[in-house]
Amino acid sequence: MRAGGSQGLVRLSLPTTNDNTDALRFYQRRGFRIVAVCPGTADQARVVKPQIPLVGQHGIEIYDELELELSSMR
Repeated sequence: MRAGGSQGLVRLSLPTTNDNTDALRFYQRRGFRIVAVCPGTADQARVVKPQIPLVGQHGIEIYDELELELSSMR
């Protein structure tokens, strides 16, 4: 979470993978927006952490990371 100083702006950001449609639905219904798509991030992470599966939820292959963000004024 990041605060925007005297302006009272608060940003909350979180990552998820492209297969996590349940999380995407959950967060978007609560006002989060997709602000970045990082192609191939999961592929790169498997070099360090090979236990990351190739196929995730609902049989969707895991490739990318998506960043979601919620911004609000206080």
